Amino acid sequence: MAIVTTLTQGTLVLQPTRDLSVRAGAKYYREDYRNQYLMYNPQNGSYGYVAENGAQGSIVTGPGIWNPVTYPVTTDVQVESIPYSWQTIEAYGGADWKFSPHDTVGLTYTFDHTARRIEK
Repeated sequence: MAIVTTLTQGTLVLQPTRDLSVRAGAKYYREDYRNQYLMYNPQNGSYGYVAENGAQGSIVTGPGIWNPVTYPVTTDVQVESIPYSWQTIEAYGGADWKFSPHDTVGLTYTFDHTARRIEK
């Protein structure tokens, strides 16, 4: 399996006056899962997910194993690994104001967006 990742990030901080500072930043992160694995047993022609050294579906055919010749499809059988891809976009902006020699007030707004999808 190959996982291709992309990360871009930036921050900007400005202080236009002695008592005021502003900041902004953004981050983009993406993961692409690239896989071509097919769960196929060439010895008996079966497809499917074999869990824990053959514990699932090795004796009772159907829950995790599917053979197109001997067993008709009646349920969903996972025959490929699922390639997940997702990305996040984060952005923020804020300001700090020093209104006395010992006191400061600040406000920050943050935006997060996560998108997940299954590649087919």
